[in-house]
Amino acid sequence: MAAQFVDALKGYEYYVEQRGKALLEDINAFLQSIDLSPISQRTYGHYQKLLKRGFMSYVPINQFDVYQTLDKLQVASDRRRYPRDILDIDAKISMDKNTWNPAKIINGAMHLTHVTPICSILPHGGVSQDRAGI
Repeated sequence: MAAQFVDALKGYEYYVEQRGKALLEDINAFLQSIDLSPISQRTYGHYQKLLKRGFMSYVPINQFDVYQTLDKLQVASDRRRYPRDILDIDAKISMDKNTWNPAKIINGAMHLTHVTPICSILPHGGVSQDRAGI
């Protein structure tokens, strides 16, 4: 039986999950394991085009061809237009807007390079005034 939309969709989700490294045989084995029909070589080639253009969601071949013909591919997907670069940026972070601590942004995540113990910031050795009975 020829692959239907749901077969191609599930196959593409698997292909993306495997970061484009899944072969046609791998995808078809996966699809058969969940009782779906195998995809064709043409659909597999379509997967490669979609991923190359950054599509993280499946777009049917005919719809993709229309986008391509109308030169609308740049707005057609839910993808990032450009790949992320590896980041390593110096930054500063503050909890009170008075004291600034050095930090680094590494691949989109903030990392403190120096941590001041909280008890040296809060009065009464780190215990809030209402808990200290004041």
